[in-house]
Amino acid sequence: MEYTGLAKPPDGALVHPSREHHLDAVRAVLMLLGIPFHATHPFRDDGQTWMVMSADRSLALTHVMEFLHLFRMQGFFLIAGYFTAMLLLKRSVGAYLESRLTRLVPPLVVGLLVIVPLMNLAADLHNASTARAGFGLWLGESLTLGRETTGHLWFVIVLIYFSAVAALVCLSPKVRTFRLNLPDRTAARLFLPAMLAIGLGIGGYEVALLKVSPLIPELLKNPVSLSFALEYAPYFAIGALLNRVPAMNCRFNRFSWLVALVAIGLALVAVGAGELPKYTRPILKAVAAIGLTQSIVSAAGTLFKTESRRVRELVEASFVIYLLHLPIIVATFGLVEAIPAPYFVRYLVMIAVAFTLSFLGWLIVKRSAWLLFFMSGVRTKPRPG
Repeated sequence: MEYTGLAKPPDGALVHPSREHHLDAVRAVLMLLGIPFHATHPFRDDGQTWMVMSADRSLALTHVMEFLHLFRMQGFFLIAGYFTAMLLLKRSVGAYLESRLTRLVPPLVVGLLVIVPLMNLAADLHNASTARAGFGLWLGESLTLGRETTGHLWFVIVLIYFSAVAALVCLSPKVRTFRLNLPDRTAARLFLPAMLAIGLGIGGYEVALLKVSPLIPELLKNPVSLSFALEYAPYFAIGALLNRVPAMNCRFNRFSWLVALVAIGLALVAVGAGELPKYTRPILKAVAAIGLTQSIVSAAGTLFKTESRRVRELVEASFVIYLLHLPIIVATFGLVEAIPAPYFVRYLVMIAVAFTLSFLGWLIVKRSAWLLFFMSGVRTKPRPG
């Protein structure tokens, strides 16, 4: 039997003509930025180690890593919150939760049972002096619960948490249908102060998390991913609120050079400055994160006003590419590291190899209804006739 196309949701919500395609594009790009982000890790020069490490260390690539870390997942969860609020207006709580679990649980299970263990095995074989020692190290890690258990799939776990909480909160009809209608003039006047207040508020929240974090049991941090959920919850909530305040959302989607320049400036200080007063850096990062996210979203609104076939393909591929890219980086690292070239060239080669092989993996996955379901949580429908 042949399969083609993505299945239509139970209530058709995902193909609603008002869907904001630029947010799909931004979400996909933010996921794909995981490739250059993770490719910097073997070269990091911040005193930390990673699964595989290069003989070279680069402060420049460390700054690239820190800059991408400022806004990438923050923007992703803000958009996830926006779409969550949108979907809960269009479908029942039960239908929403069923669709989200169907979308997230199958790839999470496959990732935890297959993808992450194979990635850890590749790292251990690379780092060990012999294959036998590598297998022994891998077996020991496989029997313990920790950061290696979830790998780069922590964000799927967090999305499940947020989806469940959103569904629970929206059991209240008043919350589910909440909408705040502000005059456009009021939204324009409040926008910049609101952006600053949100950034400062999140910064203060993250300072509090730094103080509370030592009290959280390690098992709840990893693999339960509670620390990640606490870290990104404000961004998810802001995205959901933007969906319910149309005038403010309209302003959020309007590009501002002032916001962009201030956000970039704060990001450069937060990433590149040496010693800063205590707790200053988290606050600068939070203000920069919300500003960079607004700039990216509003710029994309200009570039992606209508849906295109190429962008849609990238959006559909992004989840599978993200699942596959990190194991590919780890598995091919030894070959790339052996290239007799400057570290920055090897960094670019690593990105190209990871993207190319991950995209080829997507081309294989999308041809199989079963692979598409278990790798992306997407159900296909039979071709008519």
